[in-house]
Amino acid sequence: MLERLGWMSDEGRADEGLALGLLGSDAITVGDAPVTVGALFARDWQLLRDAGVLTSPTPQPPPVDTSPFAHAFPTVTAAPPPAVVAPPGEGARVLLARRFAKGDAAAVASLIASLAGVFDRSVVRVTSKPPALAKDAADAAMAHRRLPAERIVVVPTALGDTGVALVEVLAAP
Repeated sequence: MLERLGWMSDEGRADEGLALGLLGSDAITVGDAPVTVGALFARDWQLLRDAGVLTSPTPQPPPVDTSPFAHAFPTVTAAPPPAVVAPPGEGARVLLARRFAKGDAAAVASLIASLAGVFDRSVVRVTSKPPALAKDAADAAMAHRRLPAERIVVVPTALGDTGVALVEVLAAP
């Protein structure tokens, strides 16, 4: 786990400002909304409702107070440049893998973008059956999530049943 955390970088105050929704959004998106602390709160609340743990509706607006951050860091205005990503070598180690039993391109693209945002120094490898599912998901992640092409590797190998997709985060050499 510690090694995997080493493949993530802390962008500092700018990254925190993006998560709180205080800065412009070049961030990861879920659906059409940028991932912010408020969006994550609403999503978690909905998951707890779906699980039957909560019965009340999601509070609107989410109870997230950004004023302490804005007061503490009034000069934070932009995120730092993205980390340099080296292409994976032959036999690159897999840091994390997620398998979709029945994936669609939008769901796979969302996961690709999310993992690429968390592991910002790693490449994400996508394999699927049919192979067009991996290509469509990678194209969607690049087009709608502004993910650079060098961050995604599409493998033409087909997996088991139709609709199966495998998304892996690879350790750089």
